[in-house]
Amino acid sequence: MDYVDVDVFTGIPASVTPEGLIERAAALGAPRSAVPARLAEYDEVVHRVTADEGETLTAVAARHGVSLAELLRLNPDITDTRRPAKGRALRVFRGVRPAQLALFSPRVPDTLILTEVTT
Repeated sequence: MDYVDVDVFTGIPASVTPEGLIERAAALGAPRSAVPARLAEYDEVVHRVTADEGETLTAVAARHGVSLAELLRLNPDITDTRRPAKGRALRVFRGVRPAQLALFSPRVPDTLILTEVTT
């Protein structure tokens, strides 16, 4: 399981002063043990080649965090290693994205653990 460092502060501008932060803190409610997170859903992500000279398959795969083998599996019509031409659509993800449940650890109050839940 991977862990991600997440700041759970929203709506706090970078320009806030210490006094302004104290005012905002006074309006905070009690900490919650869980926060809303993404539901499981079907998703399909397509990358469109925009470079005039095309893009390498390796670069497209790296940009989207998939292996070259996965990129080729998702695009079975690719049968050679030439750069896909400008305008070509490449599928970089297709499937169900699992739900995420965000839990705060009671032992370490400043941690957020994202757990994927499949149903």
